[in-house]
Amino acid sequence: MNFVDLIYDALKRKPDAELIHWPTSTGYAVSTSSDLLSDITLKRSIFRMTGFQKGKHIMLLQPLSPEIIGIMIALMAEGCAVVFPPSGGGLKFLLKSRQLAKIDGVVLAPGASKMLRLTLWIMRFKTLRFSDRAKALTPPAYQKPQGVADEDLALISFSSGSTGESRPIYRSHGVLRAQHETIGRQFPSFEGQLDLPLFPNILLHHLATGSACVIPDIPNWKLNELDPERIFSQIEKLGVNTLTGNVYYFKALTSAAKGRTFEKVQACGIGGSPVPEFLLESVQGLFPKATIYVIYGATEAEPIAVRPYENSASRWGWYRVGKPIEGIELRLENAASANGDDKTSIGEVQVRGAHVISGSNSWHATGDFGYLNDGELFLTGRKGNETTIEGWQHYMIEHGLSSIEGLAQVAAIPRANAFDIHFSGPCDNQELKEALSQKLPNRIIGKITKHKALPTDRRHLSKILYRQI
Repeated sequence: MNFVDLIYDALKRKPDAELIHWPTSTGYAVSTSSDLLSDITLKRSIFRMTGFQKGKHIMLLQPLSPEIIGIMIALMAEGCAVVFPPSGGGLKFLLKSRQLAKIDGVVLAPGASKMLRLTLWIMRFKTLRFSDRAKALTPPAYQKPQGVADEDLALISFSSGSTGESRPIYRSHGVLRAQHETIGRQFPSFEGQLDLPLFPNILLHHLATGSACVIPDIPNWKLNELDPERIFSQIEKLGVNTLTGNVYYFKALTSAAKGRTFEKVQACGIGGSPVPEFLLESVQGLFPKATIYVIYGATEAEPIAVRPYENSASRWGWYRVGKPIEGIELRLENAASANGDDKTSIGEVQVRGAHVISGSNSWHATGDFGYLNDGELFLTGRKGNETTIEGWQHYMIEHGLSSIEGLAQVAAIPRANAFDIHFSGPCDNQELKEALSQKLPNRIIGKITKHKALPTDRRHLSKILYRQI
C-alpha cells in the first residue's frame, strides 16, 4: 500500500478544510485539502512527462514552501523515493549523492543559481524546474497513487551526523505507515487541532489524518535565524493549540517570553536531543495549561519512549525519557552496573518494531546507552563518548549540571580516569566544580574549561559534537 493513499483519503474526506497555513511576507496563505490535491495531481502529470517514475530516486533542492509539499507527495504517489539532502550538505553532498542515495534526478527551486544548474548538468543529473513547464498545464483527472510494496522506498533523508558522518536513512512506505499509526496511538488528533510542527515526520502524520497545521515562520527554514516573536504571533493570531519542536527551538521561545503565557496551547512535545528539566519547567510556564512531553527517539525509530513532565525534582544525574511506547521492543546490550549499584545495569539501547527502519524483526542499535528502572528508560551516554568511569557516563553528569543557573551548554568528556567538563554560559568554573564535588568523587573530576559556545549539529543545533571539542 502506498503511504500517500492515507493522505489522499484524508484530503477527500474534508475537501474544503483549511489544511496548511503558510507564513508569507504579508500574512498567511492557506492551502485547503482540495487545493493540495489539485496541486499534487498536476505535479504528478509533469513527473510522468519528465520520466520521474516509479522506482526513481529524486532529490529535492527546494526551500520549505507550499510548492515542496505538493512535490513530495506527488513523487511518492508516483512511486518515487524522495531524497532530502542533509542540512548544509552543499556541493560536497552533491558529489557523493549518487553513491549515497543513487539519485536519478533533481527537482530545483525556480530561482536556482546558474552555478548550481551548471554543476548538475556537468554531473549529468536529470533536472526539473516547475517554472519551465507548469504554467501551460491544467490539472488532469484524479488518479489513485501507484501501487507499491510495503518495502518499497518512499523517503531518503540523512542523519544529523552527531556521532559520525551524515548517512542516508531509508524509509519505506510500510515504515511511514507504521510510524503514522504509532504517533496516532501516542498522540491522538482531536477536533479543532491546529499544530505547529517543527519536525517533518509530524507534518506527514497530520496530512495523513487531515489535521490542520501551521508552518513555523522561520526565515529560509534556518533554525539559527529563528525569531521567537514570529512564532508567538502565529500562536496568538491563528489559535495554535499544539506544538512540537527541539531543545534549541523551545529554549529560544522561553528565553524571549518575558512573562508572557499562551493558555490556549494544550500540548507540547520536545525531542531531538536530551531535554533538561529546567527547560521543561520553563516551557510549562510559557504554556501553563499544556501537557509537556519529552519525546525520545532516533532518526531510524521515531518515537521510542515518551513521558509527560510533572513538576517534581529529578534525581541528580538521571536523564529520564519515560516508558517505551506500545509497539516497540527494547533491550540493553552488554549491560554493566552503574554507580556501583548492581541493580542498575547500563547497556546500549536497542529497539525493534514495525516503525523501526531496520525492520520489525531486526534489532536497531540506537547508539544511546541507558538503564531501565520500574519500566522507565534513563539515558546515561552516547556512542563515541560512552566510556564509563566508576559507574558514571557523560549524560548523567551533564543532566545533573544542567540545572545550574547561567549554564547554556555542558559536555562531559572521559579522559583517562576522569571527566573533563566543557561548558558555555555566564556561570563560572567554581560553580560547576562545587556542584560536581557534591555528587562525584573528586578523583574523577578533571579539567573544567569555559567556551564561547560548544559545537552542535546543523539540523537540531542541540546535539553536542563531542569529537570537535
